[in-house]
Amino acid sequence: KVLKKELLILKEKSNFEKFIFVVGIQKDKDIDKMLGTISLVASAIIFTKSGNPKAAEPLYLFKKFNQINKNKPIRIKMIDNPKNALAYAKKIASKNDLIVATGSIYMIGKII
Repeated sequence: KVLKKELLILKEKSNFEKFIFVVGIQKDKDIDKMLGTISLVASAIIFTKSGNPKAAEPLYLFKKFNQINKNKPIRIKMIDNPKNALAYAKKIASKNDLIVATGSIYMIGKII
């Protein structure tokens, strides 16, 4: 919720047009709530996983997201490797888009 709030403030104060998300979430988190919140601000989502045994599969996240997000058209891709997911996000982003990597700290660790 805090991330969504801050992104909306940032969008208002900057020239960002779209938010492109790279998302990997652990199975034991409130996936529905997290994806519901992300769906309110995302223009594109790349689902990935950290490799941690508790990481949710990108296909599972994709299916859950489609159950939650019924109305807003959002570009979605599934890429198992977080670094490849970030590379794809960079490929589809324009200069006025912001890439947001979020979800699991384990997934962030794989990116950096």
